[in-house]
Amino acid sequence: MTPSGSSLHDHIVCETGSSKYAVHMVLVPGDGNPYHSRVLFWRGATPSRFDGGEWGWRTGNDGCAAFPSSSFDSLGLGTSVLDVFCAGNTLLPDGRVFVPGGHDPVTGSYGERRSRIYARGSGSAAGSWSDGTDMSQWRWYPTATALRDGRVMVAGGDTYAHHRMFGGRHDGAIPSGTDGDLVYRFAPVAGGKWDAAVIPNQDPINGKPGWREGHTFVEMSGASGFLDPSSRYYQVLFGGRGANGSPLNDTWFLARDVNTTGPDFTYLWKKGPVSGAPSERSDHTTIRALDSVMVVYGGLDNGNLPLGSVNSLYKSSAGLAWQAVSPSGTPPPNRCRHTAIYDSMTLIVNGTPTPVKRMIVFGGTSAPGQTPTDANVYELRFTSPNTAQWLVMTQDTLGYGAPSPRYGHSLNLDPAVRTLAPNLTGHAAFLFGGALGNGAYSSELWTLWLFRDGRYGWKPATYSGAPSARARHSATFTNDQGHGSNGGRLYVFGGENNSGPADKAVYVLDPWVQGTSWSTPPWQAA
Repeated sequence: MTPSGSSLHDHIVCETGSSKYAVHMVLVPGDGNPYHSRVLFWRGATPSRFDGGEWGWRTGNDGCAAFPSSSFDSLGLGTSVLDVFCAGNTLLPDGRVFVPGGHDPVTGSYGERRSRIYARGSGSAAGSWSDGTDMSQWRWYPTATALRDGRVMVAGGDTYAHHRMFGGRHDGAIPSGTDGDLVYRFAPVAGGKWDAAVIPNQDPINGKPGWREGHTFVEMSGASGFLDPSSRYYQVLFGGRGANGSPLNDTWFLARDVNTTGPDFTYLWKKGPVSGAPSERSDHTTIRALDSVMVVYGGLDNGNLPLGSVNSLYKSSAGLAWQAVSPSGTPPPNRCRHTAIYDSMTLIVNGTPTPVKRMIVFGGTSAPGQTPTDANVYELRFTSPNTAQWLVMTQDTLGYGAPSPRYGHSLNLDPAVRTLAPNLTGHAAFLFGGALGNGAYSSELWTLWLFRDGRYGWKPATYSGAPSARARHSATFTNDQGHGSNGGRLYVFGGENNSGPADKAVYVLDPWVQGTSWSTPPWQAA
């Protein structure tokens, strides 16, 4: 280490007796009175505390072997306000340190667009922080380089993953022209924003998918054994009804390229396998299961009749292929507009640990507009990608009752282990809205508890500012957002009710934060 102005990161440094651990460290020139250099180090920050500090390195001792010793003084340093964990840093010509990006306390590793500037103090006084300039992009672990003219070039780093949407009606109507080709991108950053919608490049051979509704669009990025590992970002589109009202059974992949030298990502449609595909359908469900397959269940066929078939898309020795799954057990009645989630958990039944991988199904109806009657929760338990068993789950009433039968609702899993009571732990899923039949719609939010003893239970979840009653909306839950250890965020968008299309607001809820409420920042679709 030399006092020439340099930086290190991804190194752990501990200040003895202070419980301060560092991931980032920057060597800052001193003024010689009394320090020839200062060492700025951190692992992050909160609004009230800087998780790190600075040392003064005394003139006359350039060696590190004696540390900790009188050669280094521990100097106080106020909070940086921003969480600068995983930020970039560079030394400016005047000795200040520019720190762009970092770890946003709400969106986590989706990055930060703001920046901070550290300036050393006079003599033995601690340094101080001030605001820098906001960047145009959110960045996590960017590289910052000071240029000769005094500017700073910030490059690279990770940014947020979009919530991507394709298809569906716009204000109740089928979009015309190229509007039907648009992929909408919601950025789940602090404050939220809609990025510009994009039209993906066409498959060089097969073109592009046509507009549709009642389809599924499932994130399969990172599913080991499904696609080539180099295909990091992609969603799989299956089925739905086309503009002529007929159901489809085509499969498409929407791939995202990092586009290193461009100002934005690029997207490309790729036509998927045809052989062995499920029959044409809409209003079905699709899940990512076993981290290696995509499973399609139920829906409406081309005669507007409900289906009960189970099909999986998997990687065979010859590439991706469809196969029919013939589960054992008694299947649920055929249905459409139901919900399905994938849950992987180790059950503890009679003291015996039993790992289970299963699709959980709730709700649905036999035909659009038909009043739903089935209040059961079903489990399709997989032992392999093509072997499974249907079970009707056992309810623990918990004293709260249960949601009424419905269709067109949403159900999103929180895979974190949660505790309802000392002997009731497991996973939770959030059900919102739905159509109840006879023109009635719901604005209820329920928590579906999946307990480790194999049972399930329902509990109503009431928060102020809830979205209005609706069905056929979209919703997603992510557990890498939210506030600290109570992380987890639910988004709800769009849908319909007995008056027609629902509003255009994006509703957000952090359900595990005490005293929280639904919020509707000004997130309007373009």
